Amino acid sequence: YVGITRARQRVYLCHAEQRRWYGKETQQNPSRFVREVPEALTQDVRARVNAKLRPKAPPALSPAAAMAAGGLQLRQRVHHAKFGEGVVLAIEGEGYHTRAQ
Repeated sequence: YVGITRARQRVYLCHAEQRRWYGKETQQNPSRFVREVPEALTQDVRARVNAKLRPKAPPALSPAAAMAAGGLQLRQRVHHAKFGEGVVLAIEGEGYHTRAQ
């Protein structure tokens, strides 16, 4: 509310249509506040998703299977019991002290 009342020319309100919540994709609706703005004052702009920009990743492995197969590799797909599907972005350390992001 404060941001809208103090805006001089334009206000940008955004919301995510989808979110990853505990490893699962969920659909999101705009807040009631956003829906109360008159349509004549709004412009709906949607992000464009280009599938060509996404690198093709190998099939997902569980962390235990990845370690048994010789460890994790960059851009490898993994599955975590709590966080769900993911991709290895970075690896640091060795042996028991190996950490992956």
